[in-house]
Amino acid sequence: MKTKMILNFRKIYGSLFMWLRKKHMKKVVYKQKTKNSKKNVLTGEQKKLAKNYFAKYKKISTVYHNFYTEKNGIFSEKYIPDDIYFNDINLFYNDYNAFKIVDNKTNYDKLFMGINQPEILAARKNGYWFIRGEISTYEAVVELLSGYKSVFIKRATDCGGGNGVFPLDIDETFETEFLKITQNIQTDIAVQGLVVQHEKIAQLNSSSVNTLRILTLLDKEGHVKVYSSILRVGGGMARVDNFCSGGMAVGIDDEGNLREFGYYLNVDKVDRHPLSGVVYKGYEIPSFEEAKDLVCRAHICVPHFRMVSWDVAIQSDGTPTLIEANLADGQLDFHQLTNGPLFGEDTVKILDEVYGK
Repeated sequence: MKTKMILNFRKIYGSLFMWLRKKHMKKVVYKQKTKNSKKNVLTGEQKKLAKNYFAKYKKISTVYHNFYTEKNGIFSEKYIPDDIYFNDINLFYNDYNAFKIVDNKTNYDKLFMGINQPEILAARKNGYWFIRGEISTYEAVVELLSGYKSVFIKRATDCGGGNGVFPLDIDETFETEFLKITQNIQTDIAVQGLVVQHEKIAQLNSSSVNTLRILTLLDKEGHVKVYSSILRVGGGMARVDNFCSGGMAVGIDDEGNLREFGYYLNVDKVDRHPLSGVVYKGYEIPSFEEAKDLVCRAHICVPHFRMVSWDVAIQSDGTPTLIEANLADGQLDFHQLTNGPLFGEDTVKILDEVYGK
């Protein structure tokens, strides 16, 4: 009887949590889009087209269609409203409960075996330090790191938007900073070696490791398809490329070339990098096909998550390297701002599956 009560409580608690999460996300994305929309650009006919397109699935607000149309100048009824993406599509394709367990960077080497990724030099799991899979000590980790020039210290869970990512140069005073960082992180920690990026990627901004964000979907037949790719570029002298740190997103076309404009977090757009002056339109991304192949192979490793946003760096020798797998709540707006409707001609197919039509 006691076990049954506990299981029922967990079920009720889980349902309540998801209800609150959906309500919160709907409020957040609506507020964000209305805040960043400066004017109403949709015609009455365009609003009607958007509403009718989604009518058999859900009643929608056209604030999202207005946002994307205003910012990139291109209207399409196929734009996915942000609240539908986060609360319906994302939760349909991805096991949110499994995400809390699986998405731990200290286990990437085992989770994505055979997928090129930065070496995990050391890891802290549940308070225990590990080196190459063997339990170790803090002192041994410090001694190991002293032999490197620089490392990245990452909070192993919940580090979206660059939060919990700390570059550390190894010098005579690094131990003090390493202790400070690791003491302030309460969760598991992954300490990784640096990735030296390809010279063509570095030409855009050499201060940060600029990564490809590639969104893939695993269909019912077991095939993985790439739906959208963008390049995340650091905007200033920050060593990370995240939007929250001044970075921007530039769309990548099917041939692996950058599109005309990049977008900041505040949705301002530019046609070239503000520091390097490199013009985006037509700029070729090296090893683009190889990067897509990498994430398609990686996706098979996590079948409980059918829609994944991958962060991939291109190494100096052209080898794609998996930096991070965003197994839930992958970003939507920058994909649609730069590349148009996320699912393109497959939009109805996706919506039919999600809503059981």
